[in-house]
Amino acid sequence: MPEDVRRAGWAQILDRADRLAAECAHIALQWNSGQDFPFATTVEIRPRPGTVASEWAATLVPAAQRAAYVAFGGRFARKFLTDPATDLPAIETDSGTIYAAVPQRLPALAPLAELILTDYVNWIRTEDGKLYIAPEQPGRGMSWGYPGGGPLALAIPLNRLLDDINARHLATASRIETRPPGWIP
Repeated sequence: MPEDVRRAGWAQILDRADRLAAECAHIALQWNSGQDFPFATTVEIRPRPGTVASEWAATLVPAAQRAAYVAFGGRFARKFLTDPATDLPAIETDSGTIYAAVPQRLPALAPLAELILTDYVNWIRTEDGKLYIAPEQPGRGMSWGYPGGGPLALAIPLNRLLDDINARHLATASRIETRPPGWIP
């Protein structure tokens, strides 16, 4: 099936609240990491006052449990949440830690204005002031802060986001032989 059909089908399944949908999502995660899901992976976020993580966490809205929440494994959720900007799931634990799904692409309308690098989560702010978790592809995180492939793995997707904030297939260095135009080693 074409990719857009697979993605639309999984979006419908992940939005369901029944046990069978959750079991299907669990199997897909084991089979191919949910490559056709709207999210790539999950990330741990610890919102502290005055941080970008706290700013983003303040936008989350309560949600009913649905199949998409299987992405968080067996973690106990005190609250089921949704990021209204991406419609992706998040949970909050008793300790206040938030686990959130990382989008594969952004639903943004405005161009990229700022990349915010933090220890565990990279953030994207668009020119209209909206804040997003930086998108990733399954198994291909956007890393930084050390020599080697990490900076290139961050530069290639950012180059694509600068051209098109809604870019799909944000391939990283392991998938691409050439470097982006203007790349200075």
